[in-house]
Amino acid sequence: SNAKKKKDKVARVEALRAAKVVTPTFLPMLHQELESEKSGAVRAAVARLLGEIKDASSVPALLGALDFGASDSDDKAANKEIVVALGAIGSKAAVPDLVKLLSVRDNYTVIAAIEALGDLKAPEAYEPLNKLATEEGTEPFISKKAIQALGEIGDASAVPALIKMMFKERRGVSFYVESSYALYQIG
Repeated sequence: SNAKKKKDKVARVEALRAAKVVTPTFLPMLHQELESEKSGAVRAAVARLLGEIKDASSVPALLGALDFGASDSDDKAANKEIVVALGAIGSKAAVPDLVKLLSVRDNYTVIAAIEALGDLKAPEAYEPLNKLATEEGTEPFISKKAIQALGEIGDASAVPALIKMMFKERRGVSFYVESSYALYQIG
């Protein structure tokens, strides 16, 4: 708390992370830091640390630190790290906010949200993931990630879209491998 520059704060958080000495007793202090910190770089470092601790009590603090209108690169990076931490913790309480993040403009955050929703096997995410997987204007890599997440979720309603995507190609990118594996996962 006595570090003034964001570079120093990040270095201290990373030193804590590297030392592997953080226990759940640190959580209230880390939650407070995440809530009060303005710098995206520091919030990202704290989120990485909370993601490694994997304590469900961190979910509200992480959700509160999300910036849905992030425009600064540090804030976008913080959102991505927060989403990764939420995915690592594995709490279903994060699903509604993760679904909202599928529509932000930062592709790194969107990809992290897709992966977290797949890991959580969140059926509530079927509709937006299906849209990302099949919509023509979506970046091919994001579509591939959405297809993979649909397979992990295992919702049988995804079968028609996945069959369609097996034979789809966008900008020279095929979705056959991801779609066929997702269909295999669904059964």
